[in-house]
Amino acid sequence: VLFVDRADFVAEVAAEAPGGNTAGFVADLETYDGARAAMACAVATFGRIDVLINGVGGAIRMRPFAEFEPEQIDAEIRRSLMPTLYSCHAVLPHLLAGGGGTIVNVSSNATRGIRRVPYSAAKGGVNALTAALAMEYAEHGVRVVATAPGGTT
Repeated sequence: VLFVDRADFVAEVAAEAPGGNTAGFVADLETYDGARAAMACAVATFGRIDVLINGVGGAIRMRPFAEFEPEQIDAEIRRSLMPTLYSCHAVLPHLLAGGGGTIVNVSSNATRGIRRVPYSAAKGGVNALTAALAMEYAEHGVRVVATAPGGTT
């Protein structure tokens, strides 16, 4: 299992994970280069990729939509949609070369929430991405699913 985060402590988290065969990699998944580098690291470390779990995101701000500044809207989309979009794109060549695999995208039940419209829109995008990829790549042995948990602590 490769743990990827932009925080330097990701290697410590990976080392403490049960099960043994883990590694940590520092990358900014809000950029395509970060996602591509993470996939390259996974292949270099483990030989192939079978499963991608996109668990990036989280509402940055909660307020009425009219009170968001444009930069805050951009930040929410960058944080809660783009890492999943970029990682799905970057992993597909590896999954296709290996004959298939699974992508699990973590969405949110907040797609129907209030006071977090940018986050809801981003996670709605994750749902649309998941459905479109599932239909587009099913015949190639790539299964794409989403989970939509509620609040976590």
